[in-house]
This record gives sequence, structure tokens and C-alpha cells, in this order.
Amino acid sequence: GEPEKLLQTALVRLRPLDELLRPALLLHDDNSAVNDTLAYVLGGDFELVKSSSEERTRQLLRTRDFDALITEVDLRGASGLELARLAGDLQPGIHTFFTAISELAAEAVGAQEPVDAVVFRKPFDARLLGRTVREKLGL
Repeated sequence: GEPEKLLQTALVRLRPLDELLRPALLLHDDNSAVNDTLAYVLGGDFELVKSSSEERTRQLLRTRDFDALITEVDLRGASGLELARLAGDLQPGIHTFFTAISELAAEAVGAQEPVDAVVFRKPFDARLLGRTVREKLGL
């Protein structure tokens, strides 16, 4: 019945305390290997959620809070800029970080919101990216 459904929904959302205390990052790249690389670099300091599906990323942004979104500017479907705008609309305090293949893509971010976004050109320096994300999130 309905009470069992509600309980099941609540239990699915429960997470260990150490996860709740770590900042949550949403990693979105249509290349799952890039998400895996980012997850490896950012590892222990963050709760990481990876998505290569635009639909899943949009759903995640609507259903739970994140401290930051890291996405590629040039995605095959929607642009990372669109996802960042959605994230900012739904979660005003979210920090945005972009990866970009080309100089043009990097410049496109500069002309757009969010103003405080950070862009890393691929291939990016993994240590610098990790350090920058940690600094922006106050770790």
C-alpha cells in the first residue's frame, strides 16, 4: 500500500553520515571515461554522482541538492551551458565547472552565465582541477 511505498522511497534516499557531510558533486560528460577520470581525481573529499545521460542529469538536478556541477561545454545533446543554467535555476547556490575541448568552447563560457564558472581545457591538469574545485568549495 501507500505507507510501504513512502517508506521505501525514504529508505532509498538515506545515505551514510560521512556521505551527507561531504560536498556532493554531479559529474556530467557524455564520455563516461571523463566522468571516471574526474571521479578518480576528486575521490575521497566528495560524494560523487556520475551521469552520461542528459535526461538523468536533469532529473538529478530536480530531485536532490548538489554543491557543484562539472560538465563538458560541447556535449552531443544539450550543451553544458544549458545544463549549467538549469542547475543555477533549480539550485541557486551551485558552483559550476566546465571542461572544454576547444578554445572556442572555453570562450563561449566566458560570454555566458554563470559568471563564476571555471573552465578547464582538455586535456586538463587533474591535480589543478582537483585543487581548484576543493578551493571553490571551501575544503
